[in-house]
Amino acid sequence: MAQIYAHTDADGFVLGFYVDELHGDAVPADATPIDNEHHALLLDGQSAGKRMKVSEDGLPLLVDPAPPTDEELSASLRLQRDTALARTNWLVERHRDETMFSDKTTLTKDQAAQLGAYRQALRDLPSVSGFPHVELPTAPDFIGV
Repeated sequence: MAQIYAHTDADGFVLGFYVDELHGDAVPADATPIDNEHHALLLDGQSAGKRMKVSEDGLPLLVDPAPPTDEELSASLRLQRDTALARTNWLVERHRDETMFSDKTTLTKDQAAQLGAYRQALRDLPSVSGFPHVELPTAPDFIGV
């Protein structure tokens, strides 16, 4: 039966797996042998969002991933903010065109004001106290995003 090996980084986190019958001499010398059952458990745990790790004594472990850093949270929130702004660009442009070229607009004055306030709140998000540990502003109901 083929032997499975877990190749890990310096902290014991699994970088990949090798099978002796398939990889032969390419199996890293420091790879840890694991049995089929533990290999399957590690893969199942990874599918559930866990990180695969091998302890110093060779036991396979599943650990929770590290929480995101403030920089990662900030980048993610800025991307969500930018996406929300982009999703409303068409509505702003339509309202501007309607205002410029006709007497009738699809948005009421109140809706246009709500849209403007929502978009300003999105732009101001990075300056909100507690950023990046804050929620995106709630879009007005009529926007449908």
